Amino acid sequence: MTVSHDASGEAVLEHEENIVGHLHHVVSWQTYLVVYIALLFLTVITVLVATVHLGEFNTIVALSIAVVKMLLVLLFFMHVRWSGSVLRMVVLAGFIWFAIMVVLTMSDYASRHWDQGGSAAPNVPGVAPVVQQVNSEQSNH
Repeated sequence: MTVSHDASGEAVLEHEENIVGHLHHVVSWQTYLVVYIALLFLTVITVLVATVHLGEFNTIVALSIAVVKMLLVLLFFMHVRWSGSVLRMVVLAGFIWFAIMVVLTMSDYASRHWDQGGSAAPNVPGVAPVVQQVNSEQSNH
């Protein structure tokens, strides 16, 4: 590991060369500490937001916070911030594939014709009558 000093006299960690000859970025423990504290703060915010009724925006706010936390982990703990363009393309391809899978799953879910009786059970032979029987027994009590 190479340590140099910037104009203010602070020590700056340079890249480190591994056995194969590739350069690795050395991240200071202060950076990890700041990211860790940010993750804890965002977790507390997530819990607090869950106690507030925001209507349909609860899910949007919770997912937005989760995306920020995911980006912090990805960029700093997984070192994608300092990686080459090939690895960044692989990460991007993974997110694109994940988005495709979510869109396909949600389109399949939205295209299903659910039971008109208000139950959440799909119209599967043998399942709907059992769910209707359970629902009617619960409404009688």
